[in-house]
Amino acid sequence: MKSFSLLELSISPGAARKAHAFLSNNLNEITTALETDLKIELAAEIGLLYCYKENITLRTFLQGEEKQQINFLPYMTVHGQNGINFKLDEQANPISVSERVVCQEDLLMGASVQINWSSIPIQELTGDLLQRGEEVETMILYGSDYSNVDQYGFNDLEFSMTEEEYLQEITEFFSANT
Repeated sequence: MKSFSLLELSISPGAARKAHAFLSNNLNEITTALETDLKIELAAEIGLLYCYKENITLRTFLQGEEKQQINFLPYMTVHGQNGINFKLDEQANPISVSERVVCQEDLLMGASVQINWSSIPIQELTGDLLQRGEEVETMILYGSDYSNVDQYGFNDLEFSMTEEEYLQEITEFFSANT
């Protein structure tokens, strides 16, 4: 049995849909995957994080057994327009840290997200680590059904996009929006 981290980025089916998962043996890959995903959402002014209550969870597996599950939302601060800053609660609802009420425009136009990585108590991976090219069977709940996440790296549970297609899409997006 292998040790690995599983980052879940999902929105239950409805007005918006998203079901991405990243399997990795390396926290740097997880942080890069999450930060890249958030940059794309904010640059595209989609607002999935707070408008559609995105789930962002890190699950840690040691020797194939889930040992930890962390909701990343409370560790995030959103920096919106006009100097508005706010944190998120565990359901992605904005918690205003200023006197001004947070509105939709603050959330979409020119927003950025800061993650307080040093305050997240992520359990260290030990033992035999999952390697690129290896597969595991891990289930995540998406909507009312469970989906299988099995390959190292990016997994798209909604549209079955491959990791190569995802990386190409990211490259094209950033080249068109820089």
